[in-house]
Amino acid sequence: MWYVFQTMSGEEEVALQLCKQRVSKEFYKEMFIPRYVAKKKFRGEWHSVKKRLFPGYFFVDTDRIDDVLNDMTKVQRMTKVLRDADQISPITADEQKYLSDMMDENHVVPVSFGLIIGSKIVVTEGALQDYQGKICKIDRHRRIAKLETSLFGRNTPVEVSLEVVKKVTEEEFEDWKREQLENFSNMEELAEGEKQIEVGGMVKVVSGVFNNLIASVTHVDYKNMELKTMLELMGTKMPVTFRMDEVVAFEFDEDKED
Repeated sequence: MWYVFQTMSGEEEVALQLCKQRVSKEFYKEMFIPRYVAKKKFRGEWHSVKKRLFPGYFFVDTDRIDDVLNDMTKVQRMTKVLRDADQISPITADEQKYLSDMMDENHVVPVSFGLIIGSKIVVTEGALQDYQGKICKIDRHRRIAKLETSLFGRNTPVEVSLEVVKKVTEEEFEDWKREQLENFSNMEELAEGEKQIEVGGMVKVVSGVFNNLIASVTHVDYKNMELKTMLELMGTKMPVTFRMDEVVAFEFDEDKED
């Protein structure tokens, strides 16, 4: 279970290291600071930096919170565990799943990618792909998506990175789709199981906003039944992640070549 501890903003790392030194390792599974990859521009170029997801907080994964708290009395640094009313409580199972889904194994939220079609944001790859409905505001200049979600027993604002690769009108998007379908008219769908989806191959999208379009495969994750692809949207290359059931293998039909 994940418990949340509050400390002074900017001193999260110092407090975390002190707690790791003072708290017996047998009392907890992990202590960590959730972070996200942010894009920051300096010297005329964009660079990736890691920022704290929740400034002023760190997390402890433990089933022995009383023992952890007892050892934390040795820490000469302001820390306190968040409570639900007067009761010490972990974050809920739904909240933990939400954060776990967003973060990688190092508790870092990677950059997401997407496009804006008319007034709608479509997240095509990254941590926000399954949670784009939680986006309440996009700052394209800072390359940030602002979310408001239920955490710590209240609505909590969260910022994560979102690269908006392209912004188009609905008409422009539909025109582009029609053009792509014409360009790939000499391709044919393969019977299920006839050809394995593999890196360098082509797939046809069979659902969602990119339905009927063709994408080139860049990575296949059979464990999670996902694949990463690359689409070229009006001259801009865009990474898109699909579930296996959202695509079928495709190949060129030589008989249809001019």
